[in-house]
Amino acid sequence: MSATPKPTFPVFIDDHYFLIEGIVTGIVLNVATSASRIVSAQDGWEERVKAARVKTASDDLTELELMAEVAAVSPSKYGPEAEQRREIRRAIARGDYDEEREREDFESMYGLKYDPYYEEPYEEDELPSDVSYNTDPFFGDRIYENGDMFFKEGKVFYRKGGRPRMKFFWD
Repeated sequence: MSATPKPTFPVFIDDHYFLIEGIVTGIVLNVATSASRIVSAQDGWEERVKAARVKTASDDLTELELMAEVAAVSPSKYGPEAEQRREIRRAIARGDYDEEREREDFESMYGLKYDPYYEEPYEEDELPSDVSYNTDPFFGDRIYENGDMFFKEGKVFYRKGGRPRMKFFWD
C-alpha cells in the first residue's frame, strides 16, 4: 500500500483558497481606499494652507518654517481649538449659528480667508458637467479629468482643499 501524502495546508483553506483570498482582498482594499481618501483630503487642505502662507510670507522663510506654520493652523482634536470646534458644531445643531460668525470663526481659527469655493457644499446638480469624470463606486467621490476632486459627504460634495471633514476611525 502506498501512503497518501498529508496536505500541508488544512483542507478547508486548500479547498476554499479563492474564497478566502477574495474576502481578505476586499477587506484590505476597503480599508486602504478609506485611508487614501482621508489622506488625499488632508493633503489638499495642507496645499491650500501652504499656498496661502507662501503668498503672505516673506522670502526669508525656509520650507521647514512654512511647514511649521501649516502644522500650527491644522486642526487637532486636542486643546482649546478643538473645544471651540465642538462648540461651533453644537451651535449649528441648535440652529443659533449664522454664516457671518462662521466666516469669522474660520478666519480666526485657521488663519485663512474664508473661501466659499472650497468651504461651501455643492449639490450634485451644481458640480461641473462639461468635464468628464470618474465616480468612486463605494464612496461616490468624483474625480474629474482636469484634476478637480469632490468628496461626497452624505448628499453634498466638498471640493478637495477645503478644511478636513473626514476623520480616521481613531480620531
